[in-house]
Amino acid sequence: MRLRVITPSLARRQPSIDSIPLLPEDAITLDSTLVELQAQVKEHLGLPAGEDILQHAVCNCAFARQIDENTVLNEPSNNGPVALYSLVVVYGMNQVTLVPVDAEPTKQSLLQAAEEHLGSEVSEHKHFIIGGLGDPTGQGTAKYIKLPVLAFCASKTHDGQHPPQRTTTSNPRTVIMDLHTAEMPIRITSGNANLTLLAVGLEDCLVDGILNIYAVKRSILLDSKPLTGMREGKDAIFAGACGSAWEHPLGQSDRGLANLLSSMRVFWELSTEMEDPGRDAVLHIIYLITHFPPAVRGFFQITQSQTPSECERAAISQCLYEVLKDVVPLQMIKSDPTRLFEGARLLFGLILDKAKRLKTPMHDQEALPEALPYVKAMKVQELRNMITMEAAVDPVQTMSGLVDRGFYEAFQVGGPLRWRNQNDITAINASDRHLQRAALLTGGSASQVVAFDIDMVSRACGYLDQEDIDKVIYATEYSDLHYLATLCSQNKLGVIPPSSLPSSDKDVLTLDHQGLLAVYVGREACAEAGRDISIFSPTSTPCVSAVDVSIVTQVLVPILNQRNADGTSVFEAFGDRHRAAKAPDEIVMLVVDCSASMEDRCGFIDVEANEDAFSDDVDPDSVSDNAGPIAEDTAYELPSLVELKGKILAVFLGCVRKSF
Repeated sequence: MRLRVITPSLARRQPSIDSIPLLPEDAITLDSTLVELQAQVKEHLGLPAGEDILQHAVCNCAFARQIDENTVLNEPSNNGPVALYSLVVVYGMNQVTLVPVDAEPTKQSLLQAAEEHLGSEVSEHKHFIIGGLGDPTGQGTAKYIKLPVLAFCASKTHDGQHPPQRTTTSNPRTVIMDLHTAEMPIRITSGNANLTLLAVGLEDCLVDGILNIYAVKRSILLDSKPLTGMREGKDAIFAGACGSAWEHPLGQSDRGLANLLSSMRVFWELSTEMEDPGRDAVLHIIYLITHFPPAVRGFFQITQSQTPSECERAAISQCLYEVLKDVVPLQMIKSDPTRLFEGARLLFGLILDKAKRLKTPMHDQEALPEALPYVKAMKVQELRNMITMEAAVDPVQTMSGLVDRGFYEAFQVGGPLRWRNQNDITAINASDRHLQRAALLTGGSASQVVAFDIDMVSRACGYLDQEDIDKVIYATEYSDLHYLATLCSQNKLGVIPPSSLPSSDKDVLTLDHQGLLAVYVGREACAEAGRDISIFSPTSTPCVSAVDVSIVTQVLVPILNQRNADGTSVFEAFGDRHRAAKAPDEIVMLVVDCSASMEDRCGFIDVEANEDAFSDDVDPDSVSDNAGPIAEDTAYELPSLVELKGKILAVFLGCVRKSF
C-alpha cells in the first residue's frame, strides 16, 4: 500500500488529490500501528516527533450498577456462601473477575482483597463501591450481608472537567496532529494506539492500493484553568475564549476570530430553517471550495444542530482559512495572515447565496434517485453500549448492540455472571464492518460518529456543475468585497447597528463595545432597565452579557471612523436590516395628486347630480361679489414634488413609530 497525506492547503490548491505526491513505498504497511501511521504523517509534514495519544478514561460505574441490579453469579446456588464470599470487581475495559474474600466482608477488607488480587492493574485507579447491603445490627465497622460490586475507574472520569482557556503568554499551547479518513476521524487513544491498520479495518479505505489520510494541525493548551460564566450549548461551542480548536495554529486576531465564530453561530441558526435540499446544497458548496471531507462532515453536523468534535472544528476553520486567502486582499490587512478570518462573514454570505442558486437535473428533488447525495451519504454510527451507555473501546457486536469484549465475555459459558432480565448479548454472525471500523478508529473517545460515504457522492449526479467550482463561483466573485457584503445582506448575514436591536429579531449579527462582531441572542429576563439586550461575544469572558445599546453606540463611533479610514469597514458593514428577499405581505402606497383636477367636473353622473343639488342649496347672497380664486402667498416658494414626498413620508413614518 501507499500513503498520501492531504492537508487543507493542498486540498485547496491542487486541482485534484491525485496530483498530491505519495509517501515512499516502505513508509507504511497494513501491519503498521496507528501510532506508527501518526509518526509517518508528522515526519512528512515536518512536525516534531512524539505521540499525540489521548489517555482513554474508562468508567466502570454504570456496568457495576447493572451487575448489582440485574445479574447473579453464574453458579448453581447464588444464595450460599459462594455469593457471600465472592466479590465482583469490574476493572480495565469492562473486565469482570471474582475476588475471594476470606476476612469479614467490610469495606476495608473488600478493597484490600481486590488490590492484592489485581495488583498494578488497579493501583492508579479510583474505586467505587456500588450497591450491597450492610448488616443493620453490626457494631463498629460495618459488615456486608450482601456483597456490593467494586468498580475501578480512571481518575479523570470523575474529576471536574474544566473547559480550556484561550491561549495567552502565561498559558502556552502546543500543536498536535489530527488524522482523518474521508469517512471519519481517527482518534488515537490508549485503547487503540497499538492496533494495526489491518485490525482497525483501514484496508477497506484503500483506493487502488492508496490510503488517503487527511491531516490537520490543531492547537491545544498545555495549561487550562476553569472559566466562570460559561454556558452550555451554542455558547460553549462557538466561544473563542474556550474553543482553541477554532484557532489557526498561526493564531488569529480577536477581530478575525469574532468574525468567524459569530458568523458561524448565525449560520447554525439559518441552517436549522432550511429543508434537506438547502442543507445538501450548502454541503456541496463547502465540498467544492475545500475538497476536504472532514470539513464537510463538520458542516453537516452544524446543519443538523449537532456539536462538531474538536478535530472537525479545526478542519472547518483551517479550510475556511485557505479559502479566505482568495477573498481578503493582503494590502487591506497589511499582509498579516493572522487577520484573514476578518473576512469570514463575507465568505459565508457567498456560500449561502451560491447554495440557493445550484442547479439540479430535475426540479422535483424527491423524484430524483440521486438527489441529496451529501445528506444521504452521512450516517450517524452509534458507538455506545446501550446497556451501560458508555462508548465501546474493544467492540463486539451483539443482539443488544455494541459491547466491550470484557462485558461480552463476562456472560458467556464459563463466565462469572448471567442476566436476570431480558438483555441478550449473543454475538451476531454478520457483523457491520463500517460500525466495527468506526468503533475501533475512535478508540472509545466518542459515543457516536458521523461517517461520510464519499463514494456515494461520487456516484451521484445531483448537481449540473459536475464538481467544477468554476461553473458555480467565478474567480472575480471571491475578491469583490462590496459585492460579497451585498450577498450577506440578502442572506440574513447583515450587521445590525446596536441602536436597532430593540426592534430586531434575535440571532442576528451586531457589534459589541469593542467593535467586534457579535450575535444578538435576545432580551434577558428581569434585567436592569436599559441593559436587557443580551449579546454573544465569542472572544469575551463571559461570552454572553447584557449591554446598554446607547452606550455601545457611542463607544463605537471612533472605532468605526478608524475602520472607514483604513478601508476595512466592509468586514462588518451595517446591512439593510435583513430585508427579506421575497414578496411582501403588505404594501403602503403614498399618492400625491398635483393635477388640480378637483376644480373640474368629475365625470360621474351620480356624483355630479349630488354636487348640483348641493349648489342649489347655497344662498347666492352669502357669496361675496369680490370672491375670486385663492392666490398663493408669494413670500413662500412652492415646495417641489420631491420635497412634498419627503414631508409626507416623514409624517407617515412618525405615525408608524408611535403606533409601535
